[in-house]
Amino acid sequence: MDGRLPAFVGESPAIVDIRRLIARVAPTEMTVLVTGESGTGKEEVARLLHLQSRRSDAPFKAINCGAIPVELAEAELFGHERGAFTGPSARRVGRLEETKGGTLLLDEVAEMPPAVQVKLLRALEQREIERLGSNRSIKIDVRIVAATNRVLTEEVRAGRFRSDLYYRLRACELSVPPLRERRSDVPTLAAHFAARYSQGRPPAQFTEDAVRTLEGYPWPGNVRELAHAVEFAVHTCPGSVVRPEDLPEHVRRRAADRGGECGRRADGDALRVGVAPLSLEERWHAETLRLRAVRAEAARRKVAECGGNKARPARALGITRQWLHRLLREDRGGA
Repeated sequence: MDGRLPAFVGESPAIVDIRRLIARVAPTEMTVLVTGESGTGKEEVARLLHLQSRRSDAPFKAINCGAIPVELAEAELFGHERGAFTGPSARRVGRLEETKGGTLLLDEVAEMPPAVQVKLLRALEQREIERLGSNRSIKIDVRIVAATNRVLTEEVRAGRFRSDLYYRLRACELSVPPLRERRSDVPTLAAHFAARYSQGRPPAQFTEDAVRTLEGYPWPGNVRELAHAVEFAVHTCPGSVVRPEDLPEHVRRRAADRGGECGRRADGDALRVGVAPLSLEERWHAETLRLRAVRAEAARRKVAECGGNKARPARALGITRQWLHRLLREDRGGA
């Protein structure tokens, strides 16, 4: 699916239920709210909704509300006319307008500034917008899917998110469980990523001990972190068989520490007897993954603003062109 992480490879009951609900909701025009931790595959839910909808031949676009400077958020969504504010020299069409007939994912919607929340609610209710610097109404035809890793009810109680917008977005809510709550999907996901990263060679195979090691790790970075761990193992193992020693060190060590935390019932079902709190190293690792995703999104947007030119965005971001190319590759492979 567009080369991105297939977070819904798996047959755990939770994922099967979500896929069934997607199939039922996709043909409708309902606004959908997708919730779940970072890296669980919320964007994949939005893509599946789009691909199974009547809008599948139209554009699918995503905007990371947390990666846009506050002062530019309104222009990014609604567009602006020439001279609307200091800086822009030409008219710009916003995401709500340019995604005509398609689906727009508002990722990390909890990060949206309050003033923009007001305008978005009006746009959803009236199906029209006004560009900055204009008083002319423009009809829009776009389906909205919103995603967040925050608990929006808490954001509403804290006054950071409008309750009326929350209920408007939550016509249907899909909650994506973290990978630690669907460990039965880990072997299937690992095999899938091994096939992807084997790059034309026969897919790498995992020993039983390697699979147990993967299942024993809590995956604070969820499916995204698992994909990176498998990529590391596939590229560094000496042959075509991945053993525990080929996995990243932090995965091996944490899985070993958890060895006594899981038992089995007599009927063979897994029995979880507790989840240890994340270590400082694991929090560091998860935050690093999140920061990489934000940087990749910022790089993609800068390149788009510059018409595909690579030199100008690199200078604007204060990085080399080589680093920019790497960030763009990460943006194509994120989840």
